[in-house]
Amino acid sequence: MNRLRICYIVPGFCADASDWCIPVLTNFIARAARAHDAVVYSPQYPYHRASYELFGATVHCLSDGKKGRLGRLLVWRELFGRVADDHARHPFALVHAFWANETGYLGTAIARRLGIPSLVSIGGGELARVPRAGYGSQLHAAQRFLIRRSFERATLITAGSAWVAAKMPARFCDRLRVVPLGADTVMFAPGGLRRGSRLLAAASMIALKDYPAILRGVAAARCMEPSVTLTIAGDGVERPAIERLIRDLGLRDVVRLLGHVPHDAMPELFRASDLFLHGSLYESQGMVVLEALATGMPVIASDVGVAAELPEHLVYRFRPGDADGLARAILRSLDGPEHARRAFQEGPGFVEARYSLAGQMPAFGDLYRELTGNDVPGLQPGAPVDRRLEWHERY
Repeated sequence: MNRLRICYIVPGFCADASDWCIPVLTNFIARAARAHDAVVYSPQYPYHRASYELFGATVHCLSDGKKGRLGRLLVWRELFGRVADDHARHPFALVHAFWANETGYLGTAIARRLGIPSLVSIGGGELARVPRAGYGSQLHAAQRFLIRRSFERATLITAGSAWVAAKMPARFCDRLRVVPLGADTVMFAPGGLRRGSRLLAAASMIALKDYPAILRGVAAARCMEPSVTLTIAGDGVERPAIERLIRDLGLRDVVRLLGHVPHDAMPELFRASDLFLHGSLYESQGMVVLEALATGMPVIASDVGVAAELPEHLVYRFRPGDADGLARAILRSLDGPEHARRAFQEGPGFVEARYSLAGQMPAFGDLYRELTGNDVPGLQPGAPVDRRLEWHERY
């Protein structure tokens, strides 16, 4: 496939090589930049106006972190103008936006105005409505508008799991492809066969991740299996409530809180643990489940996102919020060596074959080829595009 010049519009990108920001996007764009000319625009994080080269991509960060509607619209206006100027000098073949809310709205509007195709990848809470956790773009009218317009204008749309794709409104399904984002199976390499009862949970401490269900499930499982311990990697606004619940459940000597763990330290933590727990109420995909499985670790996960479609003998599932179901799954896993043995023997190879970063990038290359018309590298240079791009229009 010919080398394409691609405009990536993302909610945030790394400030430098030590900043993981959104690891799945960091990995994706670093790999894409090997095959294409990748130009990244971030209207949000790292909230430091700068342009720089990183991981083979050219990165433009436009926001200084100012809040309010006016500040946001000024960033939008600048984004339209900067992409238009860039395109006039050296045309883009397409725009690829992550995710389908603000960045998808902006990316598809820009692509439409420039006359090039657009790809929008769903990866957050665009289709979510989880009132108990206060989570999901579908809870907010303004977000619903941005997402609907993103879907209406996108040439193609990708989803990271069949589970979330099933939530897509029917009128957009003809342009929807299930193409998961890939796990870094080089970083998350296999460890040894797990033989103990050292449980691990890794997620931000927010209501969506439902740590109360995990803690109650662990407490119930300990009634039958007293050797169980739990390590939690993650931090967030729910930490005080989680600490109180740990005390109330009598788990202070059982649960270890690590706080934030850098992404590149997670593989060793996976390899030093015996069973991974994930209790999220909603996931578009659920990369951490794939990363744990890639290390050969048995997994117990709520039946959402990619976990809902993984082999049941590798990932034991329970209904979101069902602490008793989680406890039963823990005891079932620890009752014998079968779960750990099969995860060790089959998990890494399964992730490598179906969900690895190296394996998934060709699928996105196929989408780029489909969008640009059989290896056509983009539009030929023509008359300069109006840098204002009529950004204020109702697209």
